[in-house]
Amino acid sequence: MLALVATFLLLPFVILNAVQEQVGQAVIDLLLIIGFGLNGWFHYVRRATPGVVFVLLLPSVALGLTLAFDNSPAYGAFWSYPAAICAYFLALPLIEWVHIT
Repeated sequence: MLALVATFLLLPFVILNAVQEQVGQAVIDLLLIIGFGLNGWFHYVRRATPGVVFVLLLPSVALGLTLAFDNSPAYGAFWSYPAAICAYFLALPLIEWVHIT
């Protein structure tokens, strides 16, 4: 359910960044949408794998934050707290998976 909400909330940002010719930010947002979609699908079919989080979502959040700081330090500062919270909650299942195996 969260993956569906994230898809619909992030899609306008992809379109806006593409229209404003900020291709890097649009690609990172699109990777986040794909990552959330794949993560949601794997949880839906009960094959939760942290590989999607580790390979796609966490690097996308880090790249997006880096690009935000590069464009405008204030813009990056505003997005640093949501990015940290997102990374924390995305990393929790990864830590549990590593601890179990």
